[in-house]
Amino acid sequence: MLATGNTQIIPLHCILVYPTPAHLANLNFIKTLQHLFPEYPIGFSDHTLGTNIPSIAVSMGAKLIEKHFTVDKTLTGTPDHAMSVDTNEMRQMVNNIREAEVCLGSYVRKVLPEEKGALEFARRRIIANVNIPKGTIIQREMVTSKRSGIGLLPKFMDIIVGREARVDIKEDEPIEWHKI
Repeated sequence: MLATGNTQIIPLHCILVYPTPAHLANLNFIKTLQHLFPEYPIGFSDHTLGTNIPSIAVSMGAKLIEKHFTVDKTLTGTPDHAMSVDTNEMRQMVNNIREAEVCLGSYVRKVLPEEKGALEFARRRIIANVNIPKGTIIQREMVTSKRSGIGLLPKFMDIIVGREARVDIKEDEPIEWHKI
């Protein structure tokens, strides 16, 4: 093909079993093709039933999906109609692929703006285990760590223990610097 000037090539991974059971799809081979042909996008010629496998192929790096299509699955004369997708299944397959594309994200993990509220709540904070009257020297058994949106982080536990309560601190109340 290259000798004829055709550089628009997409190698396709394909299993010639009609229909292909999911356990034979061998989608990891898409990665092998990417390694063998790094200069070309890699595709997947799908002969599985349903619409799930193509979206998984996309998550493995496939840039093109070839899938049999029919307007009527009951047509006879070829096995292709039974394993082909119809209009509704094609729509579902495309939706699945688009979802697979957007959910892949990045190779870097960072705190997302949408996570900040939940992350703040999910972090443990130092909380009073019992009522601690003003003037009491805080003992370790008087405090614990629980999920809370406010309070000091557990890494300050050793600093808190042994300090005097400046105010009355109620049971289950967060410990904050101004209180000790």
